[in-house]
Amino acid sequence: MIESSNKREPYEVELGRITIAAAEMLAKDMDEVFQELTHRGAITRLSPRFQAAEAANRTVVLCRTLVEEIRRYEHTRWWDEHRDDDLPF
Repeated sequence: MIESSNKREPYEVELGRITIAAAEMLAKDMDEVFQELTHRGAITRLSPRFQAAEAANRTVVLCRTLVEEIRRYEHTRWWDEHRDDDLPF
């Protein structure tokens, strides 16, 4: 079997990067929708525009939370791989 000279990242890291990119793009688009809906004028809680703005805002929050969680996982994984186990504490 021929070994590749390119060392690939583990699959979960590559998947995490793809997921981060997709979530950031979706969050950006939904934030623009939210801003547009809320800046058009006064909206009431019962209006369809309010419901659409609320859904867009929830999507933004979920995407940003997902990105933060993936980055936290990557940081923890990196730290676990590079910490010095010879420390006395």
